Amino acid sequence: GADLGILLNLIHTNLKDRSTLAIARKDYKPT
Repeated sequence: GADLGILLNLIHTNLKDRSTLAIARKDYKPT
């Protein structure tokens, strides 16, 4: 159980970081 929670947390953090990078680079275009 704990491993799954950690894994999901890492994925969620990674997605947030990617979005932040995209916005910073102005590659992010909201629909």
